[in-house]
Amino acid sequence: MNRALKRAAEVKLYQPARKKMNLRSLEEALVHGAKYFMAPKRGGEVRGTPTAWAAPPLNEEIASSDALPPVWPNPIGEARGLSVEPLHPSAPKVALRDPNFYAVLALVDALRMGDNRERILAQKELHRLFAPSED
Repeated sequence: MNRALKRAAEVKLYQPARKKMNLRSLEEALVHGAKYFMAPKRGGEVRGTPTAWAAPPLNEEIASSDALPPVWPNPIGEARGLSVEPLHPSAPKVALRDPNFYAVLALVDALRMGDNRERILAQKELHRLFAPSED
């Protein structure tokens, strides 16, 4: 088991015997702790991949403004915006391959740096995504 999963198991976010994340606990940790324990490092204007409210799914609910959007630095990114260090260096690359994971990472970024409205929308969307499936 890698170091991240071991640490997640220690704090009851991961169940090693079942090989499952405790999604409700993870949701609670992200909603209440992301802005404190995963505070974003911001930078200047760069080319990159949109995140937070500038990325799906929140970009469908929040009208864009004239302000530069938050982006993960990425030389092949489709947007110019203000740099935000991703949670992990590989996040922009993974986001291009996995739209669902991209959505979760962008929602976590909205929790990390959004205003109250953006945080509430991100929280609702994460709750929906983390809800147990009916099947």
